[in-house]
Amino acid sequence: MDPCLTKVMRSIGGALKLDDNNNYHDAYLQYVECVLNIASNLLQYVRADGGKIIISKSVEKQIELGKQCMERLSSLREEFTTFEQTKTTQSPDSHVKQIGRFAAPVPPLPSNNIDSAYSLKRTLTPTEIAFRQNQSIMRAYKARMAKMSSGNPQAASLSLTIQRKLAENLAIANAQEQALSEKMKDTQRRLDDQAARRFASPVGMSEDEQEQRHIYKKILQYEQQAKWLLEWRKKLSNSPKDSVIISQLITEILRCEDHPLTVLLKKYQYKIYERLYPLVSTKMANINEISVPLPPKYYPSNITPTEMSPEKVDNEKSVECVDGAKNVDIGNNNNNQTDNKDDCDIDRSKNVDIGNNNIETENKGDCDNGSSGNVDVGNNGIDKDNKDDCDIVSDTENVMKNLEIAVDKNEQLRQNLEEENQKVSLTYRSLSKEYEQYNDEDMDDLFDDDNDDAGRPECDKADYLPKPSNRDSYVVLSVKDVNQQSNSKDKFFNFRRQSLECEKLKDEAYSRHLKSMSQDVHNALEKLIVMFAIAYEELDSAEGQDQCYASLEEPFFKPIWKYLLTLFRLSNKNQEIALAYNMTKHTLSTPEDYGVSKKLCLTSDMKGLLPFQSAIDELCKLKNHYTMLSKLECVVNVCRLVCDCVENFYVTKQIEDGEISSTPSVGADDLLPILTYIVIKSGIPQLISECQAMAEFIHEGYIMGEEGYCLTSLQTAITYVCSTDKS
Repeated sequence: MDPCLTKVMRSIGGALKLDDNNNYHDAYLQYVECVLNIASNLLQYVRADGGKIIISKSVEKQIELGKQCMERLSSLREEFTTFEQTKTTQSPDSHVKQIGRFAAPVPPLPSNNIDSAYSLKRTLTPTEIAFRQNQSIMRAYKARMAKMSSGNPQAASLSLTIQRKLAENLAIANAQEQALSEKMKDTQRRLDDQAARRFASPVGMSEDEQEQRHIYKKILQYEQQAKWLLEWRKKLSNSPKDSVIISQLITEILRCEDHPLTVLLKKYQYKIYERLYPLVSTKMANINEISVPLPPKYYPSNITPTEMSPEKVDNEKSVECVDGAKNVDIGNNNNNQTDNKDDCDIDRSKNVDIGNNNIETENKGDCDNGSSGNVDVGNNGIDKDNKDDCDIVSDTENVMKNLEIAVDKNEQLRQNLEEENQKVSLTYRSLSKEYEQYNDEDMDDLFDDDNDDAGRPECDKADYLPKPSNRDSYVVLSVKDVNQQSNSKDKFFNFRRQSLECEKLKDEAYSRHLKSMSQDVHNALEKLIVMFAIAYEELDSAEGQDQCYASLEEPFFKPIWKYLLTLFRLSNKNQEIALAYNMTKHTLSTPEDYGVSKKLCLTSDMKGLLPFQSAIDELCKLKNHYTMLSKLECVVNVCRLVCDCVENFYVTKQIEDGEISSTPSVGADDLLPILTYIVIKSGIPQLISECQAMAEFIHEGYIMGEEGYCLTSLQTAITYVCSTDKS
């Protein structure tokens, strides 16, 4: 026997042994070495024969062995591929992809958690079946040869029998392979004919049409193996306008993970998700901070946290500060003071001396003629001088009480001043950090030249600075503080201007991203509906497309909705902050505060529930929905529950009072103030983004009647809450 052939057979025997022990990795490498040895031997034979190709028995045998090794390598490759796919699916960090240089890695898209109803299983080809049969025969042959003695004459006969059996298996497999190939060709021709009847000639087709034709052929081919889908096709053809059958058909199709339409939906989903995730992944925690109650760092610059308490909002009394000339008459527990004059130029000061205690308060006023008054309290006496020569009245107890009030107010003003200074310091540091960050990223070209404000008048610069609140008039800064502010005024102004422009650029960028992303969502849904209509002609109608959209909405939006909503919220961040601020400020408000008629206020309810409690609860459920139609249905239910609350309130009142009274109707003019109250009580700032998403993605046909009226009314109420304040 040829020694080269003997060496190859020994190598193949070692590979088979590794394969039998399920050591696929080493077996794969051994098969590759066998193929390499066989190729080297064949090349050596040709060179030894002077370049002539002579097919001897040894050459034929090695070619056949090489073919079997390659077939086994192909089988091992498929097993490795399946194993890697399973491992990747189970791994939490699978499909990690880097999008751009500055983008965050994109994790796998969240699944819909739908159990797969059906998936095609790959069947072995006749050649693979024959190869496995030959492996079993070889294992049995080796076991039998191990039991025989070395000189047994039956060994040679058994070897020939085994070789003949192996050759027969391969011959049968080749015949079956050819028959299967012919059958597949016939199936492909039939599918091509069906596609040709459904589509025009492929010549001159656009890329979208070619893709549709290719997917349509895949659908037909898939249904050749999934016969149960053909039964659904028959049901649809018998009842083409039955919405239940359409919905069930689409649901069953999307439960098949490897169905061409399911693969297409996931493809479009991932494309959108791939663009969304880098934009919003790092912003989700920050945007979720905009809630009710609103964190103090989002308050306007002239509002302190103490002023936002509900008691302060509803019961606050402004602190009186007297500027200009002031007359004080203390006697018989009565304190009178004159009104202040406007537009004054001269500051005045007042000194109060109580024994050894001195309280000095400097007030800047706006009066034409300023004066100073000295009050000396000692030995149960009060001396008061003013320009009007008022009478001196002694009342030590009242004076002490008023002085205690003045001290308390002075302490409160000092605390307010410290809070304001702390806020200014935090703002300054934030602007400095942001400015340095943009300098590090070479983003100076986004802003105008710093010297643009050199010739700007002071009155224009002041427009960029935060306007002082009413409390700022009580604060008198020292000369040192004024000098420090004057020295840092230009620097702070530059930071302020750049920060405003930076925020403006960010808002514009998010708006552009949102517009582009919304267009991608529309295109994806439109292509999916068109593809369903191509695959099932019964869906190519107005009713069929509407039902198709309603069935596709949930599986399409559910995995990507929280990322898409975050992009909407980033685009509407300023409006959501304003809405959350007013919700926090007016959390104790009543329907009367928003102009609701007395009959519809429902304020006599003694059950501890808020007026229109069920409508408020229903509006709070809006954020739990992730499809546009379900959100729209929730908005309609809110408006309906308003009427139900009024009716139930008066029915209960009639039962308790025993009096028969008519139930007032809720008209269009009554609904808007009631919705304003409900929006305030819901405490959901993201209502702005939710309504914008509904208006963006819901087709006009769904919002022409009652649904459109309810959605428009809710949007109007939200806009009113954002832009107005209860006085």
